[in-house]
Amino acid sequence: QAIADRGLKIPQDISVVGFDSIDIKDYLQPFGPPLTSIEIDRRKMGKIAVEMLYQIIDNPQRIPLRYTLPVKLIVKGSTGKL
Repeated sequence: QAIADRGLKIPQDISVVGFDSIDIKDYLQPFGPPLTSIEIDRRKMGKIAVEMLYQIIDNPQRIPLRYTLPVKLIVKGSTGKL
């Protein structure tokens, strides 16, 4: 809504990308096209989070700082051409 309020158009003036392929078409319509999104395996993300929590509980001195999960870019109509 804020984009439309400023007189901008998606994707002509600004690109919009979501995360986790959440279906928010009700929020974009009638203001824009289907949302480009980054998709992630939520089940795997939850499993890794629990494993990391167990590691912290077992050894509080060694806290894992990061874990990288693969993601997939699902390009739809909300992103312009470079």
